[in-house]
Order: sequence, then C-alpha cells, then structure tokens
Amino acid sequence: MHRHAQIKFQAKEFKPQLFFGGSLTTKRAHRTARPLSTKHPIHLVLRSSRATGEFSFWNKANKQIINHALKKQANKWGVKVISCANVGNHLHIMLKLSNRFSFNNFIRALTGSIALQITKWNKNLGSNDDSFWDFRPYTRIVAGVRAWLTMKDYMLINQIEGLGGTRFSAKMILVEGSRANSS
Repeated sequence: MHRHAQIKFQAKEFKPQLFFGGSLTTKRAHRTARPLSTKHPIHLVLRSSRATGEFSFWNKANKQIINHALKKQANKWGVKVISCANVGNHLHIMLKLSNRFSFNNFIRALTGSIALQITKWNKNLGSNDDSFWDFRPYTRIVAGVRAWLTMKDYMLINQIEGLGGTRFSAKMILVEGSRANSS
C-alpha cells in the first residue's frame, strides 16, 4: 500500500497581517483579530467626516481637547505616544504599547472622550444617532527599519499638512531636508 507524503505548508500562507480597521472592516468576511504588538510601534488613524467647522480638529479649543485626552488616557493605560499629527478631519498617532490588553481600554476611552468633548453632547440632550467616527480605528504595526523610516516621513508630511501646508509642499520640504542631510 502506498502512503501519501505529508503536505508541506508554505510560510506565505501563515504570514500575519500587520494592519486592521478603517474601511477594511466594512465587509464581514474581512474582519479578523486586530494585530497588536508591544515590541513594535503602532500607527493609529482616527477619522471623522463630522470634524468640520466647529468640530474640526484644527479648531484651537479642539486641539487642546485632543492633546489633553491623548495625554491623560496614555498615562492611565500605559501607552507611550511617540508622535501625533492632526490633519483636521483625522488624527495620525504613533504609539507604543506596554501591555496588549490595555489597548482596548485606551482606544475606547480616547475616542469616547474626544467625541463627547468636541460635540459637547451629554445624556440630557437626547440620543445622538450619528456616529462621530467614520470607521473603527485603523492600526498598523510598524515592523522593521524601512517601515519605521517610511512612517516617520509620512507622519512628518501629515504634521506639515496639519499646519496648513499642502501635501506637495510637505513632500518638497522632506526631499530638501534629505538632500541637506546627505551632503
């Protein structure tokens, strides 16, 4: 009788995903567990289409609300904030977790705090049917030197955009800076 050889598994099939959330979770079939890491930094994106006019993240009072909430929740849940870029209707946050299990509490507290304080909503005003955030928070594990350098440049471009510059001018500043450093 002939025995069949064991099937060999390829490593590509089991390569873990490094990203989760945002518009990726609109279809039920694409939902998986959120990958988290305490070893590598995480890029977090929070987006709101309602963040315009008085709710804009660029509004001076709202900037203070966001910075205060971010600092408070990071200290409470043991999260180290590496950098933050406020782009008006979305936030890019680079963070490092000390504990995988504190991320859920951190993100719930941060998003809830920002949404409630910016919209000035409370339970006495009735139900708030519209969600402030567009999607679930998008996260991506930044693993490796190349990914870190790319993310560092990306955060810098978004910070320049947040200060009122265009994306093109931000990229030009980045290119000029890299030329000056290489000389």
